[in-house]
Amino acid sequence: VAGCGIEEKVETSGENKEGDTIKIGVIVAETGPASTLGATQANTVKLLQKQLDEAGPINGKKIELIKQDYETNDTKAVVAMDNLISEGVVAVVGATQSSTSMAIMPKAIEKKLPLFTLAPIESDSEYVYSMAHSSINNVLPIVEYLKENNIKKVAWVNASDGFGVLGKPAFEGLAKEYGMEIVAHEEFDATATDMTIQLTKVRQSNPEAIVVWSRTPGAGIIARNFRAMDFDIPML
Repeated sequence: VAGCGIEEKVETSGENKEGDTIKIGVIVAETGPASTLGATQANTVKLLQKQLDEAGPINGKKIELIKQDYETNDTKAVVAMDNLISEGVVAVVGATQSSTSMAIMPKAIEKKLPLFTLAPIESDSEYVYSMAHSSINNVLPIVEYLKENNIKKVAWVNASDGFGVLGKPAFEGLAKEYGMEIVAHEEFDATATDMTIQLTKVRQSNPEAIVVWSRTPGAGIIARNFRAMDFDIPML
């Protein structure tokens, strides 16, 4: 465990020389608010390491996954990235959040280190590979649903984090083709515990549907507030 308390090497079985090991870094939010996604990712890393160990070396090289928990803190993620670079990793997978992926991306590009992002981001760098669906891809089924149900007036509610701010521009570009419009727009902090105020403002615009662009736990909280306020329109 590193001195800063965020590094954890996933244990591997057997002995192996340093030169016979290919190291791959993984940066996830195993703890903190984003752990609703990151904890599962961390468990997946442990499972993958177990499978790699059981399969044995690849061309004589052992694969070691070095997992770091950035605790839902972008600054700690940058420190984690530095640690992984000093470890000599050949690539990095991360991070759980879009804002965190953007924070560590410059270091990957500077070091010409492949970065495979778990959260959707926009980048034209040859060293950055987004493994998550783009905002456009995520918006497509929403627009299709609205179109099929002849819904034109939409209220848009999003978290004010790196992921939350990406959805609205993507939606507006597609929705315009079908005469849909955003009649109300509200934002909330991703760590907020109540969004009643935002929903009260939204209600005043008489939307035909509400789109919530956020991860858990925020998305779940606003869904509970929505039900408690007896809305009779769809929430997506």
